[in-house]
Amino acid sequence: MAVSLTLAFLSGFTILLSRTLNARLSSHIGMKHTILINYLAGTIGALIVFAIGGGRIPTFDRPLTLADAPSFLGGLAGIIVVGTSAFLVPRLPAYVLTLAIFLGQLFSGMAIDLLREGRTPIGKIVGFALILAGLLVSFPGKRADAKLPDETGPTA
Repeated sequence: MAVSLTLAFLSGFTILLSRTLNARLSSHIGMKHTILINYLAGTIGALIVFAIGGGRIPTFDRPLTLADAPSFLGGLAGIIVVGTSAFLVPRLPAYVLTLAIFLGQLFSGMAIDLLREGRTPIGKIVGFALILAGLLVSFPGKRADAKLPDETGPTA
């Protein structure tokens, strides 16, 4: 379990690093090009790992149907994550953005659990409320968008 928690911690670090690097790139070349570069670099990296790992090309034992379509939406979700992160990083402190994203993940997790199990334990709701309170007290009297940078940057 310690290894899993350490890997999860390191994953959180790389997510923040990726967000910051994508925002910096976006300020130079625009959001659409940043998303393209991000996915091209990811594809090249995945192909290298695939080749080194001796992987084989996946085959499907049956034709794909419309019912399989949701399985392929991860890439679309990733585009939304990269794009919104590139937009939000210069507008929110890293701490606030991280907590807001984490709250979105917690809320989604609770909703999925509610749909699958028919209930959400009170402990999860209390934990969510405590983290939300922590976010709200981290900038008392200030609005999150009080210091927006000039919005006339690259639009490419």
